[in-house]
Amino acid sequence: MRADAYGSLRAQIAALAEDQHRLRSETQKLTHALRSGPKTRGRWGEQQLRNVLEMAGLSEHVDFRAEVHVATDDGRLRPDAVVRLPGGRQLVIDAKTSLNAYQEALDTQDDAARHTHMRAHAEAMRLHVEQLGGKTTGRSSRIRPISW
Repeated sequence: MRADAYGSLRAQIAALAEDQHRLRSETQKLTHALRSGPKTRGRWGEQQLRNVLEMAGLSEHVDFRAEVHVATDDGRLRPDAVVRLPGGRQLVIDAKTSLNAYQEALDTQDDAARHTHMRAHAEAMRLHVEQLGGKTTGRSSRIRPISW
């Protein structure tokens, strides 16, 4: 009886170890894809944005549109989503930004290095916001409304 119980326990521990190994392997693949593949990272980010909007109770094609093209006098812009707001206003969302420094901050155990990586991430975010702001600064009246 006891031998059967130990045998069953060993089998469960072995299965748990195998599952842990597979999980670690898949996590490493995801991390590699998100770090090195801008298209993969972009698709993942767009899906996460869609998930957040839907969890907030918004419905695609009713409350928001994803991957729309906005015509401007200077060309076309492609935000990740445009959310309808009351009064006919729209909120344009671009969720693309580099997360490499943030991921490095999460991976390090050294507080000084973590702080350095977080500062680099904040700077990358600031530059991204400035670049996005430059697309509309002085031109916001020339962006044509998106037809629903």
